[in-house]
Order: sequence, then C-alpha cells, then structure tokens
Amino acid sequence: MKQRLMVAACAVVVSAPVASASTFPFVVFDVFAGGSGNPGQPIQSVGGNFYQDPNGSDFPPTSGAIDSFPALEFDSYVALDPLTASSTSYEASGPGMSNISFGPNVLSGTWGSANGVMSSQGPFFGLQSVFIARLTVPAGAGLDVPSIAVNVDSEGGGPQFFQGPLTIIDEGEDRSLSLFGGADRGGGAEYDFLSLRMPTSFSPGADGRGMIQSFDVYDIYVVAVPAPGSLAILALSGVVIGRRRR
Repeated sequence: MKQRLMVAACAVVVSAPVASASTFPFVVFDVFAGGSGNPGQPIQSVGGNFYQDPNGSDFPPTSGAIDSFPALEFDSYVALDPLTASSTSYEASGPGMSNISFGPNVLSGTWGSANGVMSSQGPFFGLQSVFIARLTVPAGAGLDVPSIAVNVDSEGGGPQFFQGPLTIIDEGEDRSLSLFGGADRGGGAEYDFLSLRMPTSFSPGADGRGMIQSFDVYDIYVVAVPAPGSLAILALSGVVIGRRRR
C-alpha cells in the first residue's frame, strides 16, 4: 500500500513540468518518400489501391469542396500542415513545392516548403507534430512504409536530416505503448513518423450516391518525441490522450 501511495504522489508532483518540457517546436522543410534518387522509400498500399476521389487532387481539398462532395474529405493526398487533415471546418495546407508520383497504390517523391511549416500540438500526448499526408485504402488493406525522411529545424541552426519507419496506431489504441515502440532514434534522432489508422465508411465517387463502402484512413505525422524515460513519466502522470472525433 505504501508503495502505491508513493507512486501516486510522484505522479502528481512531476506531471506539470514534464508535460511542458516533453515537447519542442520544430519546422519541417522537406518530406522524402523515395523515387528518383530521393531518400526514404516509396509508400505502398498493400491489398488495395489508394482512394483517389474524382473531384480531388494530390493536395488537401478545401472545406467548401468537402461540403459539396462529402467523399472528398477522405481523398488521398500529401500535405504540410501544423494541425490535421481537411474537413468541413478546417482546410489543411498543401506543400508549397512538390515532385511526387501518385500511382494507384504507390506514392513516391518529395514535397515541402521553402519557408518550412512550424509544428503545433498534435494528437500524440499533445506533442509537437506536423501533418504530412492522408492516405485512404479499402478496409483490410494496409500500408507498407519502410522509411520516410525529413529535413527539420528545431533550434534555428538550419535543417537537419532524419529518417525512420512508420509506426501505425489504431484509433483508440494506447498511444503511449505505440510511442515506446516507435522509430529508432539512434544517432541523436528526435523524431518519429506516426500514423493514426481510423476506420470509416462513405459512398465513394463524384456524386456520393453509390453504395456505402468501408475504408481505413491513415493520417501521417512527423512527431517530436522526447526521451523514452520522459514518456514513461508522462504516462504515469495520467496525461490524457485525446481521440479524434468524426
């Protein structure tokens, strides 16, 4: 009993300072997914093609377009946004520059911004993150992402290069456990590539009047991850991990 009380007391004492010190802002300049000599490796859909809405493009749709064509919210695209994907109430920012190849089941190339995009608190413990892509596939299909690479600047000293695999987390899953098992941070790397997988159903197509089908939506982020020990204390302190509502 005494041991439990001591642990609870420590959690209360450390929760505030650790939460504020566990994350730091950063700027993403470029994202690389292989192809044509680029770092990283192509992102592939396994077991089904990416959903490519006939009203969409390779970049985030506007809120007005989603109002007119609801299935467009789940289009597959690349982005560079401090918060999240486009919806009826939010318009994600696209990259200022890109050289990508977006095939039926393979995404490769590079996208970015000359001035970079500053991170903000995201869906992983409120850690700083930047949203870089939404990829929608038929339910039961998956993603094969051996390696993504980015140029980021976290201290104003100029972009630094980081590379690692993608960790996929199901909506509602304990994200603390997933973060513990995230990308290898060897060599001083401080970033993980994380994706939320969210099941959804909608009627694909231009008019949205067809048969309702099931899909999995993968939202991919670059996340600044603190030392594993800090994450352990965060989990102990009872930091709430919010779930996205749809």
